[in-house]
Amino acid sequence: MEKKPPQKKKILIIDDEQDITEMLHSFFQIKGYEAITADSASQALRQVETRPDLILLDINMPGEDGFSLCGNPGLHQLSHPVSDRPGGGRG
Repeated sequence: MEKKPPQKKKILIIDDEQDITEMLHSFFQIKGYEAITADSASQALRQVETRPDLILLDINMPGEDGFSLCGNPGLHQLSHPVSDRPGGGRG
């Protein structure tokens, strides 16, 4: 019986700054992950439907920010805990 190759883990990167998303996307792709990006809360909610294994979320975004996005029911379809990144968020 043939073994299936392991499926790549998927990371969703949500940030309104394109240079950050491009850098993180490249980094994670080189490390062997499937990286997808979103530059707004509405785009992120569409990307959540792809069932990422990990979400990296910018807290300070125009419009709906990262904190309010965390409370969005669309994000709660994932069964993973939510944690902000060190250095991001409220002081």
